[in-house]
Amino acid sequence: PLCLVLCADDRQAMIRKLEELKHKIHNTRIPIRDKRALFLVKCLYFSFPIAVGYGLMQITNPDPLKPPKGMKHVDDSDPLLQQRRRLNEERLGALLEAARRGRDGEDEHSGTSDK
Repeated sequence: PLCLVLCADDRQAMIRKLEELKHKIHNTRIPIRDKRALFLVKCLYFSFPIAVGYGLMQITNPDPLKPPKGMKHVDDSDPLLQQRRRLNEERLGALLEAARRGRDGEDEHSGTSDK
């Protein structure tokens, strides 16, 4: 029990000293009297976050030419894939044609035309 009391007192003293050190570090002001050095520091404070942000953006953005992880290269010579592609293109073409006919029909009924 005596050790716990002493340890607690030491811990409190250590926390107090740490807080004093933090206060001293963060409240210390060193004026920059040289105008060129002050300008340089201001430029550094302005440009550093921009440069770091740009660097992080370049690191995190994926390369558009590189396929995503887990994506495999598909062999185009497979007849089943060619058939599926042809059916998808036909369905898409039919949907686009129906949308065009619907749009053109609405334009004729409303009296306005894009043509």
